[in-house]
Amino acid sequence: MKATTNRRLTVLRAMLNFLVKRGTIQKSDVPAFPIANNVDNKRRGYLDTEDMEKLLKASRDTCTHSCASYTRLACVPARLRN
Repeated sequence: MKATTNRRLTVLRAMLNFLVKRGTIQKSDVPAFPIANNVDNKRRGYLDTEDMEKLLKASRDTCTHSCASYTRLACVPARLRN
């Protein structure tokens, strides 16, 4: 999670620095962003075949249900949806 937060803060910092360079905002308006050091972003494990099959089955069931609900909704005329 820290790695994702660091990437987002880096983008935000770059955007604010760009605005400073354009003269849109003052440098004093840009807050300091703490960036985490020594981020451990290593993979902690792998899915075995059994777990992967369970995950795929669960996602298929969820997707099938969601797609069926969307299809039913899409078939209803817009004037009747609200």
